[in-house]
Amino acid sequence: MGLAYVFSPLKQWQDIRGVNAVDGWLEVFLDNTDDHAVTYKDFGGTLNEEKIRIDNCGRAVVIADAEKTYRLEFYDKSGALRFTQYPVWPLSTGGGGVD
Repeated sequence: MGLAYVFSPLKQWQDIRGVNAVDGWLEVFLDNTDDHAVTYKDFGGTLNEEKIRIDNCGRAVVIADAEKTYRLEFYDKSGALRFTQYPVWPLSTGGGGVD
């Protein structure tokens, strides 16, 4: 299994007002399932929680198996689902990811 960023680690997640979505979170699922994907904070294998918190800069690091396809859900700090994107391919596969 090769690992890759699911989206750029420089991406800033923002709320509907364009403010960094501090205390919001991401959830990553295997595409076409409701099963949370195993994701990592770093290439050393440190696991992410199922709810991946967005930091004070509006960022979250999500690394996963480069050979799989995912569904990404973004929640604001109040817990409202703001969007779902699928399919999402890790960046190294050339399939896209999320900018």
